[in-house]
Amino acid sequence: MENMDDIILTVGDIQRIFHCGKNQAYEIVRMEGFPVMRIGRAYYIYKSAFLKWLEQNKDKELIK
Repeated sequence: MENMDDIILTVGDIQRIFHCGKNQAYEIVRMEGFPVMRIGRAYYIYKSAFLKWLEQNKDKELIK
């Protein structure tokens, strides 16, 4: 089995990937169509679903 760190992203990972602050990272994960699952107050993103979402949205302005 793979290391869970290799397949699951967190909001902190989204911050690092997009070089943005915490509030903007939460804005991204709450966007309609973003591949996130929520357990309690925590957000988790499958890396494979995130990469697919990223490819599908590569030419879009998502946040102004």
